[in-house]
Amino acid sequence: MRPFPSFALFCLLAMGAARPAFAATYYVTNNADEASSGSLRWAIATAASGDTIRFSAPYEITLSTVGDTSYGPTAFLIDKALTIDGNGGVLRRSTNVTNLRFFRNTSSLVLSNLTLMGGR
Repeated sequence: MRPFPSFALFCLLAMGAARPAFAATYYVTNNADEASSGSLRWAIATAASGDTIRFSAPYEITLSTVGDTSYGPTAFLIDKALTIDGNGGVLRRSTNVTNLRFFRNTSSLVLSNLTLMGGR
């Protein structure tokens, strides 16, 4: 009567239970205010819930692009649990843009080592 444990193990492997889930880390490698690879917008769009976004250098990013308008003009919609480590960087609202909110957060957002300047 040994077939049952083998069958149970097969079912667990088939369902993916044996593969551990790891959170990913995405790196911001430039100060572009666009969705190109390595930008903060790209990292937020690419990351999954539970992931971490890290600035590879203390970038200063001047925000002038509205990414979400469902609750007023907002630079970034955060709809998944994220941690953003700014590595001493700065997010600054462009003086050419009025009433720009930095984040619309509908989930969990942890910010560290990041200065927010000029937001509303």
